[in-house]
Formats: sequence, C-alpha cells, structure tokens
Amino acid sequence: MTQNGMKRWALIVICLLLLCPAANSGAAEGALSGNTHPLSAIPVLREMIEENNRADEEMARMGFYALRTMLFMKIVEPAGPYAPIDAGRMPFSGNAVDLTLAVRIEEAESDGSSDFTATALLTVNGRMVDFELNGSKSTGGILPFPLRSNQDYLLPVHAEQLPVSQGENEIQLTVMSCCPTLELYLDAQYLDGTFHAEQATEGAGIDPCPEERIGRVVTVRDQQAAPELMTRPLVNAGEQLAFESDHRGHTLIRTRPSPTLHFYLDNTADADLNGQRAGLMALFVDGQLQPVWDGQFIAEIRLQASDRMKAILLKTDYPSGERHSVCWYYAETESADEWKVFDRICFTLETR
Repeated sequence: MTQNGMKRWALIVICLLLLCPAANSGAAEGALSGNTHPLSAIPVLREMIEENNRADEEMARMGFYALRTMLFMKIVEPAGPYAPIDAGRMPFSGNAVDLTLAVRIEEAESDGSSDFTATALLTVNGRMVDFELNGSKSTGGILPFPLRSNQDYLLPVHAEQLPVSQGENEIQLTVMSCCPTLELYLDAQYLDGTFHAEQATEGAGIDPCPEERIGRVVTVRDQQAAPELMTRPLVNAGEQLAFESDHRGHTLIRTRPSPTLHFYLDNTADADLNGQRAGLMALFVDGQLQPVWDGQFIAEIRLQASDRMKAILLKTDYPSGERHSVCWYYAETESADEWKVFDRICFTLETR
C-alpha cells in the first residue's frame, strides 16, 4: 500500500470512530464499583466505546499505540434511551435548531475523573454562528464549557437566526478539548447533518479572520520550490535544540527563545483526495484559546486543487526558561472528499 493509501485508510478508520459519538449530562453517570472502570449509562455510548476499544486492540496487534483518552459525541433524542437521530433530518423550525448533544470523555486507563475544558463551534453551510449550549451563550461563535472524564453528559443545543439557503443545508458542531494539568489535547470531534429550509434567510453569521490577515502563510504548489518545508519542521531551522517523542506521540521540543511555530495543511496529490478545501483554525497554549489570528480566536484558511500544502508560520515571544503545551486545530468546513479532514499538531515547548 502506498503512503497516501495508508493515510487514506487511517483517515477512514479514524473518521468512522469519531463519527460514532457519545452520551449524557450528569443525567446518567456510569456506575463505579471498587476499582472497576466506570461504564456509560447510555447504550449508544457504551456501544461506541466498545467498538473503539476493539479498534484499539487491533491497532496494538499491528504495533500501533492508541491514545486511551477520547471524546465521543452524538446528537440524540432528548428522552431516554437517547437513541441517535437521523443526521439527514436534523430538526429545524422557525429558522432555529434544537438538538440534544450526548458527550463523554472516556479516559480508559483511569477509574476516576480528570477536568477538561471543551470549546465548541457551530457552523451552518460553513459559516460560524452563535448558539447556546446547556444554557450558556457563545461569544463570537465560540463557547467553552467544562467536562469531566468518565462521566456522561446530555447537553441541549439551540441556535436561531441562521443563515440558510432554500432547500438542503448543512450544520456542523465541532468540539476541541484539553486537560491543562495533563498537558493533553484530544482530537477534535465533529458531528454534521442536514436540514431542509423552505426559504432562504440571511440570518446572522460570524466571520472568522480571513486568510490574508492571519500572518505568514506559505503556499507550496511545487514541492521542489520549498524543500525545507516538505519535512514539516515544527520550528524554524536553527531554533530547535532538542526533540523527543514517545511511542504514543507525545512530543517535547526544546528551542531557542521566541521560536517561530509551523503548522501544515496537506492537499495530497491523490486524485480522489485533492481539491478545493476550506476550514477553521484555532491555537491553544496551556489550554487557553489564543487570539493569534490578527487578534481573533478563529481563522479561516482555504486550499485550491493546485495547492500541495500550506504552511502557517507564527512568531512567538517566549523568553528563555518557559514551558508551554501547544495545540493547533484545523476543522474542515468544505471538503474535496467524502470525509472531512480534522487535524491537530500538539507538542510541549521548552525555551532555553
């Protein structure tokens, strides 16, 4: 199998796992008896976790190591047994949607709970919108909320005054989460679906920072023109002093003060994968969302079919002797393929 073929296979496996998401809001906590790992009280949630555990076991047999902490999500019926709803018929009425989000962070190697901070974004036809989650209102389309691992949550989601087109519309909920004390960032999870609108409505969308204002972006159309970027360094040449990575992908980079961080978007040359793409970017440092995109927290970036890769370069001002956990997220809103790309680059940075 080619490298791109392996990449596609891995993406499909990951997407299948991540699209199988979870359940409850303090309304149904898993039972904990003695030293037994707490199980979800929501049937669909337990099924997804069991399926994920089977996939982890298969990966282990192949010599790969899975991250044993993962966020699961699912849009479900508002009453028990909280069955998943049809993604092709999201409830929409009066230019508003009302959903019930089932969520669980499964920390498989713990019998207790860790404190996580999650950040949610909601888009309609690729545009960010304001919304409410569990009674809290987003600001600028961004809504942080707390989660504890190994607990079930059922969270109501409401959004109105939506910018919709006549006919079919796509809605997408994206959640990024981290545990600052563990310096652990989880893969972003997303749920998308469609709803039908009888007429178009302008509504109220939110504009992220456009690409031309996010700082330095290098577009690679010919890989021979940018050989230093094709190895995907995380900092500028000459800034890195040491690099360590363990078998589960935890990375530590020691650098000179004020390094320039590098993040990458790949538009593979596979005929069935490359094409026009668009997505939203966020950067977290020490668990906090950063306004690094011309003062905004979320930026939009686009790839054309002719673009092989884009490199996003961010200059920091960290003096010597600092340590930070860093995570860059990319959540695709427009894809050239059936499966949307959700990416993250995470590492711990120490300046010397």
